[in-house]
Amino acid sequence: SSRSPVIPMIAGAIAGSMEHLCMYPVDTVKTRMQAIQPGQPVYANVIDGFASIAAKEGIPSLYRGVSAIVCAAIPSHAIYFAT
Repeated sequence: SSRSPVIPMIAGAIAGSMEHLCMYPVDTVKTRMQAIQPGQPVYANVIDGFASIAAKEGIPSLYRGVSAIVCAAIPSHAIYFAT
């Protein structure tokens, strides 16, 4: 029997969006840690990176630019889950 791909597409879009929303702050900290000059660490570890960024720039700064990622993830994950 052929099932409608609509439900898997919706599930994929939601799952992909949630994954990116959850992981984006981790990626933000990772990217900043990789961009630091060797020998001049700004953060002691990832947890310190989260705390420092949130304290100095505010929690929303961990999500700066996430809308572009989510807009790209919605159709991508929807198509992937539907196939």
